[in-house]
Amino acid sequence: MSDLPATLTVTTSDRPPTLRGTLDPLSFQAEELWLPVIGPSAYLLGQRLVRDARQDILLHDREELGFSLGMRGKLLPKAVERLEYFNLALRTGNGSITIFDPWPIPRPPRRH
Repeated sequence: MSDLPATLTVTTSDRPPTLRGTLDPLSFQAEELWLPVIGPSAYLLGQRLVRDARQDILLHDREELGFSLGMRGKLLPKAVERLEYFNLALRTGNGSITIFDPWPIPRPPRRH
């Protein structure tokens, strides 16, 4: 895991609709479907980045962002990794993070 730079640049990107459709990341439906999958830290970070990007707030000081979300130390980089793992965000280098908006509807959990 690589550490995040001191300043993060956030961009948004539309994603093509999936077979299951897409969700507004700030909707209650997104909370119900994604929160149990990615966990509270990644979900909160994803919502914050989407909300800020929609308001054209595209630069974030890593320490201030982590502090404002209650994510100190390695919690913020781990939350970014979870967003990446589930294809909700993408680190593009040089401190840039692309957050996707909208989010896909996640696959239903497998039942054994």
